[in-house]
Amino acid sequence: MLPLSTSSGKVYRFSTGIRDDLSENEDLYESKRLSPGGPDPKHH
Repeated sequence: MLPLSTSSGKVYRFSTGIRDDLSENEDLYESKRLSPGGPDPKHH
């Protein structure tokens, strides 16, 4: 149970970091795709 818990914690932290990076990249990519002129508050 100890190794599993440790492994889970490591994987969870790693996944979270990757998820944050992907989320940021996706947001930037979507913003550019939806509004080429730049971030538009009305568009979002």
